[in-house]
Amino acid sequence: MLRNFQVRTVSENKSRASLSTRRDRIKAWVNQKIEPWVVFSPKNKAAVVEATRRVLNELKPRLLIERILGGKQR
Repeated sequence: MLRNFQVRTVSENKSRASLSTRRDRIKAWVNQKIEPWVVFSPKNKAAVVEATRRVLNELKPRLLIERILGGKQR
């Protein structure tokens, strides 16, 4: 089943991977309900959390000002 797991679409800020055949997608869906088999590793999860924290810290001053002023000020 992992042989059919392929990157399907890629953009600037996200990518999507899925199985290539309908039969394998159904099999994966059933297996995922039994026990998760496609999940982030602890190392990847930590990297995503850290990247999110960094982005939010960069946006924090702007978000606070927009809230004080009553929304987007463009």
